[in-house]
Amino acid sequence: MLLESALPVFGGRLDFARAVERNLADAAAVASGGRPQLLFFEPAAPLLTLGRRAQAGGSDVAESVAVCRARGVEVAAADRGGLATLHLPGQLVVFLAVPLPTLGIRFLVRHLLDSAAAVARRRGCDPQVRDDHDAGLWLADAKLASVGLRVQRGVVLHGMALNVALAPEVVAGAAFPGLTLCGHANARLADLGARAPAAVADVAAELARQLRTAG
Repeated sequence: MLLESALPVFGGRLDFARAVERNLADAAAVASGGRPQLLFFEPAAPLLTLGRRAQAGGSDVAESVAVCRARGVEVAAADRGGLATLHLPGQLVVFLAVPLPTLGIRFLVRHLLDSAAAVARRRGCDPQVRDDHDAGLWLADAKLASVGLRVQRGVVLHGMALNVALAPEVVAGAAFPGLTLCGHANARLADLGARAPAAVADVAAELARQLRTAG
């Protein structure tokens, strides 16, 4: 199995910057021969992260940044692939520090999304995994999970964000109107809790088992 030997750790609510620091430290340890790591956490505060493509700018990115800052949401550059991603309390983030698979980064992306899809299906959702420019996990036209990875010294960092228990106004689209997320204007976010209440810690444990036993 792809991540069978990885050690899963649930950090609870974490400041995103501290989680990134831990991810970098875990990756350095893995590069030196240490055990692969999976850090699961819930963002302690809202944060808009800009992947490398989003950092190139554009009117949509500028508008999204303005929307977030007007609502007191911090904006930060992220050293990962992808565009803009909104991180919020009620979201489950998993940061990987694992050797690059022999089958490549796309294989790992698919494994992450397939694992999240399996968790969602067990909770009554019918998600769609997309591999193209809309890469992610979707419920109709609303995004349930996003992936953004980086490879450094043969180790994969960063990971996936899965919406578990977002505030109702976020899911309804009223909290952040006008955002362009992952290249989608007026983006809508889906949530596992739409079908049944879900605790972030419970979903973290379930996703950890799925990631380590499938693929």
